[in-house]
Amino acid sequence: MMSIKIRKIILIAIVLGTLLMIESFNWQIVESNNKAKNLQVIYQDISDKELMADMKTISLSIGVQCGYCHVVIKEGSEDIEPIYDAASDEKQNKLIARNMMKMTNLINTDYLAPIVGDNKNHLITCVTCHMGHIKPVSNIDSLFIH
Repeated sequence: MMSIKIRKIILIAIVLGTLLMIESFNWQIVESNNKAKNLQVIYQDISDKELMADMKTISLSIGVQCGYCHVVIKEGSEDIEPIYDAASDEKQNKLIARNMMKMTNLINTDYLAPIVGDNKNHLITCVTCHMGHIKPVSNIDSLFIH
């Protein structure tokens, strides 16, 4: 069994690693009229800035980059970021993520909101279970399995 100190160090390392990944994201969306298309869970009138912030949060929460869920339509290079078709539902991972978002919203609205009220800090998000991993973390020891 690991000591509490080692677990804290590991958790801090995960958080710092996740924060460093923020710098590697530069999302480009292919859309007409600069309006996001095919938003089925995220609200339709979200601003581009809010949408990109949400996408970065999701990708950091599950430890992936944009191409995990979104189709690359133009490869990037060392100096140029790839371009993604954000509206496409071609990738199964995007469909899974959408269902997970629906599940999260259901848990928050039907189960947690009646308990915590307007306190958004007590609602769950992707990171609640995933903690920076593609597969949800079921216990502290599973941090080492991923």
